[in-house]
Amino acid sequence: MFGGIGGFAGVIPQLWCTVRGWDKGTQRGVMQVFNICMHVATLTDYVIAGDRITGETLCMFAIITPALVVPVLLGALVFQRLDQKAFRRIVLGLLFVSGVGLTSSSIGAVFR
Repeated sequence: MFGGIGGFAGVIPQLWCTVRGWDKGTQRGVMQVFNICMHVATLTDYVIAGDRITGETLCMFAIITPALVVPVLLGALVFQRLDQKAFRRIVLGLLFVSGVGLTSSSIGAVFR
């Protein structure tokens, strides 16, 4: 539901990991598997639909992929340097900011 509303598919599993008190490595492992499964399911659906993955789409993937490598490597370096408390604060802070953003962007639609 959150994935369809605003691209926030990982919010519920991340909160679940946090509430359970898992260490950052366990949380990362759970979220990586969750995200890979979500992306594989989405791409599978697009392939089955037949008209969503075109040659142009594949060219865009080829262009975007190198641009993703640098942030992924930087994120891995930052992750290794964070202690458990800082990791928890960053995750909860980002979830809060995304929630505020989603809520504030929807306020106009509620009061129309």
